[in-house]
Parts: sequence; C-alpha cells; structure tokens
Amino acid sequence: MTTIQKLNTAIARHEAALEAVKDSRVVFIFDECHRSQFGETHKWIVQFFSKAQLFGFTGTPIFAENAVGKQTTKDLFAECLHKYVITDAIADENVLRFWVEYWGRLKRKDGSLIDEEVPAINVKEFFENPDRIEGVVDWIGALISLRIRHVDLDEKSVTQNPREVATKFGKRIDTFFAKGFPEAESTMRAWITYLDEEALYGPDDPLFPATVITPQSNTGFAVEGFDRRQWKSTEPVRKIVNTAFQAAKLDSFSPHAFRHMLARRATKDCTVPELVAMAQNLGHSDVLTTLRCYGQISLERQRALITGESGYDVLED
Repeated sequence: MTTIQKLNTAIARHEAALEAVKDSRVVFIFDECHRSQFGETHKWIVQFFSKAQLFGFTGTPIFAENAVGKQTTKDLFAECLHKYVITDAIADENVLRFWVEYWGRLKRKDGSLIDEEVPAINVKEFFENPDRIEGVVDWIGALISLRIRHVDLDEKSVTQNPREVATKFGKRIDTFFAKGFPEAESTMRAWITYLDEEALYGPDDPLFPATVITPQSNTGFAVEGFDRRQWKSTEPVRKIVNTAFQAAKLDSFSPHAFRHMLARRATKDCTVPELVAMAQNLGHSDVLTTLRCYGQISLERQRALITGESGYDVLED
C-alpha cells in the first residue's frame, strides 16, 4: 500500500531493486483514480510494469464532457466493471435521502407571477423562521434515536440529549408526559416493561428497535420480531405508522399534527404559566414561537372570537 507519488519515486530511483517484479504479473488498485492518473506518472508506471493489471475506483470519473485534455477514465482503465451510484446508496440506506425545497416567485392575488428583482433577502431570518422550521423538521428522526434510558417512567419524562438524540438544532429538550392522555402513558409503560422483562433489553438499547426481516421460501420476505438496533432511516417507520392508521380506518397524521393538537389544546384550556410549560415541552425556548407556529386561526374564527356570534367551539380542532 503506497501513494502514486512514492511508487513513481521508487521507479525513478530504485529501478534495480524492482527488477525482479518488473515483468511479473502484478495488480495495482488505485483509489480516487481520476485526476491523479492523467499525468506522466501513470505512463511511467504502466511502461515500467509491463504485465500490470490496473483497477481503479472513483466517485468522479472523467468523461469526454468534463475532461480537461483528451483522455477519459475509460481511456486509462478500459470498460467500467461496476457502478454504484447515489440512488443505489439511498436504496441501501447507506446515505440520507435528499431533502428538496422549492422556492417560487411572488404571486399576485389572482395567481399570476410577479417577475420582480429584489436586492437581497435576510437568509438567516428565512431559515430560522419558526413557521418554516416546524414544517421541515423531521420529528421521527428524534423518535428513532431514543434509547430506553432516555425515558423515566417515575418522573414521567423523556430526556433528549443532543449528543445521543437527533434533536432540532442539536438542542437539549426535556419533555414530560402531557396530562389527559392516560392510554398513551399506559401503552408506553407496557412497552418498556416488555422490552425490560421479556425481550431483556438494557438501558442503552433502542426504545423503538428496528424489525427483523427474514427471507421466506415461497413468500419473499417477512417480519420476524425485533432487532436490537436502531432504524437506519425514518422511511420504514413512516410506512409502519401509516399502515397502522389504515388498519384502524383512520386518516393518517404526521408527527407535526400531534404537536399542533397539543399546542392548540394548551391555548384553549391552559393558564399562562401552563402555556409557557407547554412551549418548553415542545422544545420552544420562547412561548411566542409556539404562538407564531400554532396560534394562527381563520378569518371566520377570528370573527367568532371577537364578536361572540358563534354557536360552536372555535378552538375545537
């Protein structure tokens, strides 16, 4: 194992010492075999080792359209033997999927576009806008990174340490079980009891372990229990949750919808101190963030609240 530069130096200064292998069948495996192989060094190595077999690995091959000179990677290493591209890596869950956001132009009320040049936008303000953050943060990412020791059933708390849990902005969030949801709390207790007493999981094991997928002789693949590891990505978890909603014949809701429900419930029933506590429970350092994210209501509900001319609960949902 060496570098192409050191190999070139060995050929130039120690030719006699390499004479024994000069005409032998040797194999060279080059990593990052793009730009570094297009100089005189590559030519000297090939000329010196007359029976060498060359293999190259690169993530940025040189084609005719991006070649600086006339040579391409194919010219130096012949036909490509195997390709492993980004779509393969995503399918194998070796890398994260892309997150795509579309930035459109301004629109008039009639829907027509305004083709207007502006001097600049406040990028920091745009990316830290609470409305935008609440819409793009992947709350499932934090969920699948939780471990059993992050949940304290006696304290009714979940500690999200950013060194171990994928929290927004890498911020520590201390969350407590919200009152009024006894079924959810009992379900959590039963699940942790199962992991502790039957599955024999320890504190450092995942709170929501990945499922085990095994091949079947006639039916392809099937789920057989749990594996003592975390999920590699959020996509399988989303599918499981959506399937559960369908089985219960309910509309599917995102994690953000549940946060929205909790915040709306707080604005309806809670005192000011309780609203502050709820904001902190959601990971908001400022209660105004909670109000900006969840406090918007329709014009009809605004009228009903102000005039009192409504026969229904304007904050029901």
